[in-house]
Amino acid sequence: MTTKLFWMRAAIIASLLWLVPGQLVAAAWQVGSECFANGGTLVNFDITPGGLPIADGEHLTDIYSEWGITFADDVIATSTAGIATSLPNRCSGPMGLYPIRCYFMPHVHAVGAYGFDFVLRVYDANGSLIYAVSYTDGTEGLYGGREDELAFLGIASDEPIAEAVFSRYWSDQWIYGFQIDDLHFLTEPQVGMSTTSWSEIKAMYR
Repeated sequence: MTTKLFWMRAAIIASLLWLVPGQLVAAAWQVGSECFANGGTLVNFDITPGGLPIADGEHLTDIYSEWGITFADDVIATSTAGIATSLPNRCSGPMGLYPIRCYFMPHVHAVGAYGFDFVLRVYDANGSLIYAVSYTDGTEGLYGGREDELAFLGIASDEPIAEAVFSRYWSDQWIYGFQIDDLHFLTEPQVGMSTTSWSEIKAMYR
């Protein structure tokens, strides 16, 4: 093989590797609630870190800041009827229709929550999308509290997560909204599973 041909092939291979997503960047994947069973932080929207009750309609902005999570100004706790995994409150965006945005400092390596008809997207410190997952039982809105309405959406990532955004699945309808409850997150990648091994956590889901 001539020197010129060798370098041409090397350049082609390098360009292909650059275009393959996930090969040269951090990996992310979907996880279940069990990822947080033995560690991490739980935000239940019912009580403050100091144990005080959170009122219906109260803005969550900085309430949990000492735990490393803050919310957009328009995110509230709500006791409005809906699926909940802890009472009395759930978490809602404006009118129950607009996104729930939460920010982490320090950044985290896994985040998730319970909800219905919703989407979870996570972003890095530069605002770039890391990964997205979604769930719906196939019907718009909440019908009778059936078990298949409720799901847990979670994402774990090698790349630190700076922001998580929960939004409604049915983006083209304006009658039914969505809520989340019992948000979990892990700051350190080795915490949260009985295995305490990040590589074993990844192997469980990937």
